[in-house]
Amino acid sequence: MFAIPLTFAGLFPGLYFTNNPLSFFVMIGVIGLSGIVVNNTIMLVDFANQSRAKGQKYKSINY
Repeated sequence: MFAIPLTFAGLFPGLYFTNNPLSFFVMIGVIGLSGIVVNNTIMLVDFANQSRAKGQKYKSINY
C-alpha cells in the first residue's frame, strides 16, 4: 500500500508540465494506475517469498 502514494509523485508534475487539468478521465487513469502498481507489488513480494522458501538469499547486482 506504500506504493500507491508514490504514484502521485509522477502524476501531478506530469499534469502540470503537460498543461492538463485534473479531470474525470485523469481520475479513471489514476485508478487504473493504482491497480497496476498494486498488482506489480503483489507479484514482487510473492516472488521474493518463493525465492526465500527455496533457500535463495539476496544477491546484489555488481556492475
